[in-house]
Amino acid sequence: MTDTERPPKRLRRDTRRCYECRRRKVKCQRASEAVDTCSECVRTGATCSLDPPLESTAQSQSLDQGAAVSTSPDQDARFRRIEDLLQQILQLQQLTSANSCPPPIDFTLAQNGSDAFTFDFSASTAVVTTSPCALVPAAFDSASSSTTQRTDPVRERLLSLLPSQEDAFIVCSSTKAWILELPEPPAQVWCPGQRTSFVNVASDAHSTLIRISKLLLYLSLCMQQLPTDFDASQLGIGSPEDAVQTFIHTVTSSVLFNDDLVSSEEGLECFSLLGMIYINNFDLKRAWLVFRRALDVGRLLGLDENFASSASNDSQEQSHSHRLWLSAVMGDCYCSLLLGMKTSWTPLPLNRRSSTFNLDDDDLSIQLCLIASNWSRTELVDDRHFETACKAANEALDELQDTMPSSWWQTPSLGHEQSLDAARDYERLVRQAWFFQIRILVNLFAVGSNQLSQESAFKEHALEAARITLHRYQSVRLADNSQLHCRVLDIAAYVAIVTIVLVKLSTNKAPGFGRPDSDTLLSEQALKSLEQLSAASPREQVARQSVEIVAELWRAGTEQAAPDVTLGSASTSPRFDTLFGGEPSSDKRNGAAELLSAVFRKAIVSSERLTQVVDQTLLFVNKPRQGKCPIELEEDLIDTLFNSQAFN
Repeated sequence: MTDTERPPKRLRRDTRRCYECRRRKVKCQRASEAVDTCSECVRTGATCSLDPPLESTAQSQSLDQGAAVSTSPDQDARFRRIEDLLQQILQLQQLTSANSCPPPIDFTLAQNGSDAFTFDFSASTAVVTTSPCALVPAAFDSASSSTTQRTDPVRERLLSLLPSQEDAFIVCSSTKAWILELPEPPAQVWCPGQRTSFVNVASDAHSTLIRISKLLLYLSLCMQQLPTDFDASQLGIGSPEDAVQTFIHTVTSSVLFNDDLVSSEEGLECFSLLGMIYINNFDLKRAWLVFRRALDVGRLLGLDENFASSASNDSQEQSHSHRLWLSAVMGDCYCSLLLGMKTSWTPLPLNRRSSTFNLDDDDLSIQLCLIASNWSRTELVDDRHFETACKAANEALDELQDTMPSSWWQTPSLGHEQSLDAARDYERLVRQAWFFQIRILVNLFAVGSNQLSQESAFKEHALEAARITLHRYQSVRLADNSQLHCRVLDIAAYVAIVTIVLVKLSTNKAPGFGRPDSDTLLSEQALKSLEQLSAASPREQVARQSVEIVAELWRAGTEQAAPDVTLGSASTSPRFDTLFGGEPSSDKRNGAAELLSAVFRKAIVSSERLTQVVDQTLLFVNKPRQGKCPIELEEDLIDTLFNSQAFN
């Protein structure tokens, strides 16, 4: 071949690539015309062929078939789960449409065919949610009990505390708090609706947390109100006192701290029950805090609107909401006066009514709240200012007293029948006691002052109210029917006794020596009733602390007067020495001492002698103990918060 002659053109291979080159996506060309294998297959050692190998085709087909077979069961399982979930939601929607609210929590109490102990725990229709979106979590909760227990430990803890049906029947049939379950006023606690009987709620997985909490608080109040001779060994839950503490701690730490759960009328009912429980424990500071929170919840619900009028013309639901708000306002005013605090409820101008217009019980309570709230906000800067404010408060009380018929002020006859009439008589007695207690606290400042122009008139107002209170209390103790609601009558008796003792000490005479007057005898009789009550049961903390404080107060006043006494030794002559053993009680909180310090000491601050007597009494009661347990540290924290600037 010459240089000018071009080389022969290489014949191009078939444009189709072999299988391996197609699979590996590379260029397919032969190394020379003499071989049939492309250069890539020669390099890799693969078989150069336009068609794929037979074994590779069979393997690929088997893999595709296996993948299809393995995917089908997974998809079927997912479809089944989705169908089950949709079916549960559909069933729940049908159940909700048939019943406007979830099944109520109740347990059957049948005694001789009577419905005297039937309690309504049906939920308020105002807070029932029927939105399909809100029903989806419920479908998951009711899918299985094991799932519910895993996802809601709070519900599991609450349900585990519920007593057996037998224990619940024993407690509710023995308690003196039967007034709270009445379907009508005066002490209606539950939402209006059809009354049902109790069933064992431990197996009811549909119960809301707030409703289970309300049931536990109600059972706690019932156990607090058990008779003094009640045999606790017949209960499977053990000591009622320990059970009450467990119930309260669990409910307050697990449910009532949650603002979303308590922002309803059922939450307000829980706060009302808890406030009464703390009053029974003579824990006025905690009761005050609870009622303050109840007022906040009521304001969120709009219950404070149109409050200054009676609910007699309202519907059943509106009437119930009205009474819930009234109970919160009364609790706040009651505790605020006993602690020397301003009420949280903003007072309205007093409604001046003619004496011919008779008020119902709700109107009377509203007027008492107005007087108490206005008095709590009065700044007693000097004697002249106090005299003006005290005169105005006494005039308001006199006008309110004249508004009610004379028959209303008579001492009711408290029988043992569990009827609506008996409950109304008891509520009337409680309102009477609160009226006279306000009268005492309004005029208490005059006990330690001797520079008022109307000092004797103010003292007489306080003494007269104290006498009436003690006469009412003695009649109740004779009827053995003083715990229908809570221990407010015991507290009223304590306030009246301390008032009489301080008035006697302010006369610079030695109390307990010589021939006692009628007031001293009346105080001694009431104190003996409290002493007998405190010795009968460990649940009577109000009576026990009252006896302790009054006996020590009497002893301290007698010891100061002893140098001027010629009839005998002060250590043997006082009449109340036999009622108190000489050591302070072991209660975690002494409400009697707190009341003495917050109200009485402030009122008698102008009297050096009475101040020393009260300080000596408080020093004895509050003497330091050995160490502090976590509960006592918690009490100190509550005291710090209570006395902080935010609350004053």
